[in-house]
Amino acid sequence: MVINADRYWNQFVQSLPPLNSLPDTYLGFFYFGTKPEHGRPVGDLVLSGMKTAADDILWRREAAQETPPEVGSFSIFHDGYEEPMGIIETTSFDIVPFNEVDAEFARAGGEWNGTLENWRSFYWSWIEAECTALNRDPTPDIPMICERFRLVFAEQLRVTDAD
Repeated sequence: MVINADRYWNQFVQSLPPLNSLPDTYLGFFYFGTKPEHGRPVGDLVLSGMKTAADDILWRREAAQETPPEVGSFSIFHDGYEEPMGIIETTSFDIVPFNEVDAEFARAGGEWNGTLENWRSFYWSWIEAECTALNRDPTPDIPMICERFRLVFAEQLRVTDAD
């Protein structure tokens, strides 16, 4: 629900000192993972500091006409059911062929014991399914968006009298 996202963004902005200059809005409202039920456990990895990186297939983003991340942009992540969990700021991103993603990035992804082998195994299954949906052939050099981020806000959404 975008209303929760907008309220959460306003709560974040109001928590900052008056001199901070921020964009008027956030880039996205999303959950981590491939299914809503992944949102809470993967979001918890972000809140704990174990997850500081995420990735996506460039082709999928292009087909969905989704805005790619930009350094300095903010996004709100939720629990898979539109309850905000936190706000991240993109600190870097690169387009990297799947077969060139390194062990350090896999570790920063925080999932599957942080190993490159597990990362590649899990993502390859997902890449095959996504490429089928996109009517494209999966290849080892498929372009991946490799994003690094930092957690900047993690308060619970406040309930107001208007709720």
